[in-house]
Amino acid sequence: MSAPVKQDIHCRVVEGNVWLSHGAGDSEFLARLPVQDLTYEVLPSEEAVGQAMLDEIERFSGRDFYRRLDSVAYDLAKFPESVLYFINYSSPSEKPSVLIRREKLIKGYLAKNHKIEQARMVFVNGGVRGPRRVKIYRIPSKKNWC
Repeated sequence: MSAPVKQDIHCRVVEGNVWLSHGAGDSEFLARLPVQDLTYEVLPSEEAVGQAMLDEIERFSGRDFYRRLDSVAYDLAKFPESVLYFINYSSPSEKPSVLIRREKLIKGYLAKNHKIEQARMVFVNGGVRGPRRVKIYRIPSKKNWC
């Protein structure tokens, strides 16, 4: 085991703001960064801001969700007579249109990318329950029951 390298932290206060740095190297590094325009959007309400934040999270976390859908689709391919049930739960702040949009996204993705027929996908509105989520169940055909 080795001891961590000692680093000097410099502190300066400017107009009530505290700035920490490792020294002159930080300033040189920051000076080399390209300058970019700041683009922003003013939204009409706090609800609109919350929805925009949720949309942004969905864009970034969507990749993981699509990987899960891919996994479910590969599993379903092994059982050609099974049906997928999606229990779609909303968060308290979510509009009903978001739930409908999520269902359309799932249906479209699985139909287009995995050729799963719409008849093999059943969506159930799970109501409002904590954070939004989608539970997915593969139900075997009735002839495979007991």
